[in-house]
Amino acid sequence: PASHTLAFRTRAKSRFTELLFDTRASGDQKSMSSQQTYKRFARYYDLYVGDFDADLPLYRSLCTPDHNVLEIGCGTGRVLRPLPEDGCRVTGVDVSADMLRVAEAKLRAYLVQKNLVLKNHDFRDAPLEGQYDRILVTFFMFNYLLTVSEQQQFLLNVRHSLATNGVMIIDLFYPQPLALPATIGQWQETVFQAEGQQIVLRQRRRMVGNIEERIQIYVNGTHQDEIVTRRCYLSKKQAEVLLTQAGFQNLQVTN
Repeated sequence: PASHTLAFRTRAKSRFTELLFDTRASGDQKSMSSQQTYKRFARYYDLYVGDFDADLPLYRSLCTPDHNVLEIGCGTGRVLRPLPEDGCRVTGVDVSADMLRVAEAKLRAYLVQKNLVLKNHDFRDAPLEGQYDRILVTFFMFNYLLTVSEQQQFLLNVRHSLATNGVMIIDLFYPQPLALPATIGQWQETVFQAEGQQIVLRQRRRMVGNIEERIQIYVNGTHQDEIVTRRCYLSKKQAEVLLTQAGFQNLQVTN
């Protein structure tokens, strides 16, 4: 059988991990429509995530100009941008058409040069046609898969799209309530400035079993949006079991 290599990352939360994703709560049920979530919050994404670049050196070190690279959960293109500059052939996929529209506007030059392709695709449903030398599952995207069946199907579909001797890199999170127990249930407030407007984010978190439940309230003038998101915490052992069951080999872990 083909040998697939995995580099798998874990990391404690920082202020840059405030994502605005929603996912299926169980089976086909959703706590909130993913498309509604992205439609309402795509414009906020770059405000607090766009300047984060601590993960880019790892991705760039593993992707070379001869590689066909796929990023799953590309959002508005934060990780995508430097890869065409490095000479890679890059495909970015996301479940949100609204996020992809922002990425398209930001990365239009690379799309015109045809060294970047954007696709609306959900790996929970099917693999992607083509084979990729590097597959990047970035910025805790995998933690938004809440059930074992979703996690297993996602990994099987990703492996199907991975080239022989390819490398997949997954970035997994460590929940703030576990890292900082004193913050459990406490409201935290952050103020952002965007295009002359002040946007206030209030949020609090708690653990429900192995699920981090987060309530976020965004206030923009007189307009207010509230969203509840859930992410699944996976221990190193749990992640290794899932990956091995999906057929991945040569697992490597780094902090």
